[in-house]
Amino acid sequence: MKPHLHKLFFSTLFIFPTLLFSQEETDSTLQTKKGELSYMVYIDTYYGYDFNQPYSGNRPSFLYQYNRDNEFNINMGLVNFNYKNEKIEANLGLNVGTFPQSYYAGEDTLLNTIYQANIKYIASKKFDITFGMFAPHFGFESILSYDNMTVSQSLISEGTPYYISGIKAYFHPTTNWILGAIIANGWQNLYKKAGARGNGFGIQANYLMKEKLEFNYSNYFYNDSQEDVWGFYNELYVQKWFSKKFRLTVGSSVTTQEHGKPIGAFTTISQYKINKKWAVAARLEYVNDQPLLFYSSPNNQSPFKVGGYSANIDWAPTKMLKFRIEGRLFTSSESLFRDDREYNPDTPENIAYSDNNANILCSVQVKID
Repeated sequence: MKPHLHKLFFSTLFIFPTLLFSQEETDSTLQTKKGELSYMVYIDTYYGYDFNQPYSGNRPSFLYQYNRDNEFNINMGLVNFNYKNEKIEANLGLNVGTFPQSYYAGEDTLLNTIYQANIKYIASKKFDITFGMFAPHFGFESILSYDNMTVSQSLISEGTPYYISGIKAYFHPTTNWILGAIIANGWQNLYKKAGARGNGFGIQANYLMKEKLEFNYSNYFYNDSQEDVWGFYNELYVQKWFSKKFRLTVGSSVTTQEHGKPIGAFTTISQYKINKKWAVAARLEYVNDQPLLFYSSPNNQSPFKVGGYSANIDWAPTKMLKFRIEGRLFTSSESLFRDDREYNPDTPENIAYSDNNANILCSVQVKID
């Protein structure tokens, strides 16, 4: 993180908690003559402990959120501005932290601090089109942990883009249906790599019965390579609200690529809200990535077949603040997880691997909007 960004972020860090505790609710909307300008501030701090005690301080490479071990750090610090009138909506968001630092690792440009930057033209109540950088059209989890049932993201989310750059158009035929089409710069690219000529194309169909049931199907046909190798990603998820307190999400994805075996993933997450301040959640998941397209294994040889289990408890003393703790376990039939509990840097060739990885994660989150 660059020095001037450190100063900017920590100034924000000290200013906004003062606003938080001085009043229960904050009005973040300003009325202008031609529309509304609003802002959102999000700060997610954390401490995580990996029982495999990674010598480097980094958790397994397939994790982007909360990926530092045994240290207090910032997962994400975000400021987002939104302007909206009858015909135009614009978003500009800037973020810092270990999370954006990790998912932007392959794109070393001045744009790496951007969370989103897009313009939406609202042609009518039933049709709109957005240009720029925005969240992908698939996924059942927000990039912001505060909005999710679990603290960390599922392996499905960790293996798919956090943003895409391009154009998306949405048609709202009824209040229950949303139909979308997207064209973008491949698989999470702010810009194309040299020699890569392909783009990405996808559709989305979403049905939502308010506070009861949601179905979503999304796909994406993409090519990032110089060899003209195309991949086809398909995702289906269902969310069911059994009551205002109990919610269940089931999601699955299948990805096929030319000359490669398909990649499959499955996740189920449930949450129970005990009362307005307390909630508990649990997750079960599995990923089978034999060609190692989205995930990695030691020496890139063993297939990535991993099961995951987690449980968390949340306490929200105010509408803006959450204290969260999560326990998570990964298991595999292969020894995929580096284990440095007995690692000796004087004999670096003697690296041990385990068939499991466990972690305890604590997060304090503030969201002001």
